[in-house]
Amino acid sequence: MLMVLIAMGLYIYDSLKRENKQKGNILLTVTSSVFAVAGLLLSQIKPFGPYLDYMALCLPVTCVLVVLAILQYDLLETSSIARGMSFESSSDAILLINRQNKVIDYNSSAKELFSQINIRLDNGYLSTLFCQVPDLLKGLEKTEKSVIKLYINNEERYYDVTTKNLGNLKSARGLIKTIRDVTQIYQLNEELKKLALTDELSTLNNRRAFIQIGKECILKANESGKTLHLIMFDLDRFKNVNDQYGHAAGDMVIHNFGKLLKNHFGTGCLIARLGGEEFAVLQADFTESDILESLNTFLKNTEKQTYTYLNNQYNVTVSIGVTKKLPGQNLESMMSKADKALYQSKNRGRNCITLL
Repeated sequence: MLMVLIAMGLYIYDSLKRENKQKGNILLTVTSSVFAVAGLLLSQIKPFGPYLDYMALCLPVTCVLVVLAILQYDLLETSSIARGMSFESSSDAILLINRQNKVIDYNSSAKELFSQINIRLDNGYLSTLFCQVPDLLKGLEKTEKSVIKLYINNEERYYDVTTKNLGNLKSARGLIKTIRDVTQIYQLNEELKKLALTDELSTLNNRRAFIQIGKECILKANESGKTLHLIMFDLDRFKNVNDQYGHAAGDMVIHNFGKLLKNHFGTGCLIARLGGEEFAVLQADFTESDILESLNTFLKNTEKQTYTYLNNQYNVTVSIGVTKKLPGQNLESMMSKADKALYQSKNRGRNCITLL
């Protein structure tokens, strides 16, 4: 009887602590327990004689009340069982962390994921378990959403880390950390960003990328004190190519001129197609004489380039305008000045270089 009373008391205490207190559940449980205890007491006292089976009288009532509690208030906590099954079968890695940042539980997906980076989840503290992977530890310690990069089997993978409180904010018992593989989504987003900043025809940076990255180059030049030259190119009589040989021939020129720029200037500078037949290069840490020598070589190579389209052969030259960044000068001002230099080259007969 003492054990029944203790069990009843512990259950009522646990029910009162729950956030969604079910008064009906508590009432039914207490009442059923009272009938069970009454049956035991009456069996000992026998107030109406020894021939009555007092337990037989009280237990049916107890059973009916327990069945009501099960049916109406989920006394067997089937929802908790279902949540547990969902936790374990989730394809996302899930960690349960207490207030002291100690891992108290995890699902099979978490075990599988972290075993691939030689981490054993032994219910330890985050700082101990993930000390060898600082980026992962930093992501797990944050409460806001974050994306972390891991190398799984020598492959770069990206994971989205989200956090939910166990309980309400004021009395949270811990945290639920969900680690979801978002590699495909991340790579797709990066590809879309790249496409938004790339000129499809020339495969160079487009005008938007040139403005965005060019402003960063200006800031770096201001901080380092390095020289910065802006070179602008315009293909001569490009409209004649389109008119005489067709737009496909013109597209081939644009594409090949992009290759010429890449091969000549390399990866150490910013190269872009600004639009139409106009291109730009932003080059840092070169002297004026080096720039002019390089451009004269490029001018000759461009003139020698022969294009063949539908048995038609033709050559295209280019006019060039150059300007050096002055102290305090911004990108827009440099572009305006280089553009003036470019059109001076056009007015001088094309296929030449003008420095302003």
